[in-house]
Amino acid sequence: MPIVDLSVPLQPRGDERDFVRIEIDYADHASGAATIHQLFGVTPELLRDGEGWAVDAFKHLSTHATTHVDAPWHYNSTVGGERAATIDELPLEWFHQPGVVLDMTAKADGAPMTVADAEAALAVAGHTLAPLDIVLVRTGRDAFYAQLDYMARGPGVTFEATKWFTSTVCGSWA
Repeated sequence: MPIVDLSVPLQPRGDERDFVRIEIDYADHASGAATIHQLFGVTPELLRDGEGWAVDAFKHLSTHATTHVDAPWHYNSTVGGERAATIDELPLEWFHQPGVVLDMTAKADGAPMTVADAEAALAVAGHTLAPLDIVLVRTGRDAFYAQLDYMARGPGVTFEATKWFTSTVCGSWA
């Protein structure tokens, strides 16, 4: 099974909205040598090529600033009367499973993706959902990622479709 990396590279992005702003301080090798000298008294001439470590320090990074998975905890503190799981508590095998891409590129911004839409897209893909399948909804709105209105673009998955997906791929967990 091929592994596909869908992540977006982390890079500084100025934005007045804290939930998508990314601030990174970059320290080069010369700065790293100075830090090593300050911390350990080791002078740059004792370091290979006079260089210390290069370090990227995140000054501001929210979970919604780039590629992410929303854990149950993101939405509520409890699920079914039990404490909701945080991202570090989700089993890794959930993130390494067969997947299917449902093409919703023809849908207008704000249009609903219904159960019928999902069933039709699955038929086109020739796929029957199974437990733990990863469902990817292709909207084509990634072309607008750098624009301020990016988050307002694309269709939305209806409550009924979300419940249908989770009952199929999550079973009793949903």
